[in-house]
Amino acid sequence: MGSEKGDKHEELRVGPIGSGGYFTVFDANEVPLSLTCLELETGRWRVTHNGETLMLEARITGDAIEITTADARRLFHAAPPLAFAGSEGAAERLVESPLTGMIVDVVVSEGDLVAEGDLIAVMESMKMEISIKAAAAGIAINISVTKGMMVDRGQTIAEIAPNESEPT
Repeated sequence: MGSEKGDKHEELRVGPIGSGGYFTVFDANEVPLSLTCLELETGRWRVTHNGETLMLEARITGDAIEITTADARRLFHAAPPLAFAGSEGAAERLVESPLTGMIVDVVVSEGDLVAEGDLIAVMESMKMEISIKAAAAGIAINISVTKGMMVDRGQTIAEIAPNESEPT
């Protein structure tokens, strides 16, 4: 999600919500913030981080979330899903690691046919499992990772070549 405050823009990534309202938010530098949230009444939340508690109001409007505290108002806009980061033009054929972490499973093999959205690999980063999916349909080629391999954010882990045998 992107945040706007005046002319400032921040990118935040939100991990899955676990039991008890616990989830992790990552800033643009991939620094994790572990939060616990409890909705007290519709739109009114108690958020706890490192023993500090903050009361806030949250409203969802279209593709944005507005968060208001006693000190500030922030507007967060939805961003593309992590697994499809960097998927414009020819780049959509590159399957890249969305974060730094370890590959825990490679689901496809060289030459496999894949559809848009098919699972390519699973990685673990900051104690979360993240599915890495194909942003385009085609043939999996140049798979450059194996189970247990460490990867950097943005590292190409595979490519999806166009399937020339299918009519366009």
